[in-house]
Amino acid sequence: IAIITVQGVEAKLIVHPTTSIHFVLHRLTSVTVGGATPLDQGLLMVGRMIRQWHDRYPVIDLIVISDGRSTGSLADLNVSAALVLIRKFIREALVINPIPIADRFAKTFASLIGARHLTAE
Repeated sequence: IAIITVQGVEAKLIVHPTTSIHFVLHRLTSVTVGGATPLDQGLLMVGRMIRQWHDRYPVIDLIVISDGRSTGSLADLNVSAALVLIRKFIREALVINPIPIADRFAKTFASLIGARHLTAE
């Protein structure tokens, strides 16, 4: 499990790839919710992680909890390169939308990364 948060103006890797559920649960206690969502920065970080960790972890699943609205451009060339890696190396992807009113954004984002879409209700 690795956890990336996207909030404010950047993405942060708060849990490097680990199999320790206790460490993950401990780190999740420090995660705050709300604010701007630079999904572009998150996608760039996922691309970097794939490049760095794919040999060690060849089976990668991706879960994104977001309403799909990004404060940054998802059409950037670097983001497009990250999307190619995501579509190529991610086995399963899922976008969980916590805000049902923004469902069209989440569905569009899920389609962009080749993910299934669920609305948390």
